[in-house]
Amino acid sequence: MKHTRKVEISEERLAYDDFFKITVVRLRFEKFNGEMSAEVRRLCLDRGDAVAVVLFNRQNNKLVMIEQFRYPVYRALKRENGWLCELVAGVVEAGETPKEVVAREVMEEAGYRIKNVKLLSTVFPSPGGMSERVYIFYAEVAGRENAGGGLAVEHEDIRVMELPVSKVYAMLKKGQFEDAKTVIGLMQAEKLIRLRSQGRTRIQKRRNSISGQGKKRRA
Repeated sequence: MKHTRKVEISEERLAYDDFFKITVVRLRFEKFNGEMSAEVRRLCLDRGDAVAVVLFNRQNNKLVMIEQFRYPVYRALKRENGWLCELVAGVVEAGETPKEVVAREVMEEAGYRIKNVKLLSTVFPSPGGMSERVYIFYAEVAGRENAGGGLAVEHEDIRVMELPVSKVYAMLKKGQFEDAKTVIGLMQAEKLIRLRSQGRTRIQKRRNSISGQGKKRRA
């Protein structure tokens, strides 16, 4: 739902400037009754936009997932665990389009070429404190270039896994994925993945039927 309401900003300053940036703002906003609110102070963490990719390998009916260490998770879970199973994802750098980032991140993290890239949705994962938008895509494996694993210069240590579609969605239903973009992406891509899986099954059955008929004629 889109609404155009008035916002009056009296002060906006950059309080922290590193990999993440924190902006402090004082503003008033138009309330639902048409009146302006009292002046409020808000903080916004800016880290840029990102992409996440539901990557489907139609040849073996598996989804490509990755696992890596996430310090904020480790901290939140009081050092009990910091490794998450999630979708391939990455930050949109200056001058890049989200679709370009999809191809780059899949190659860097998982080592695959991709095809049939489709934007599923754009979401704000934490709108109460962050400006980040995540573009969630569906893509299919076109071939393998390397083992993936992330960039050494960024000290990434990524495990690449191909998991059966049935296993991934069983894990989803059991609540075993803790990463929001992964949960959202898998839910949104489920129907498309099922359709693509059925299409592959029908093609394989036709090939098997044709092959069987050929063998009978030769016999």
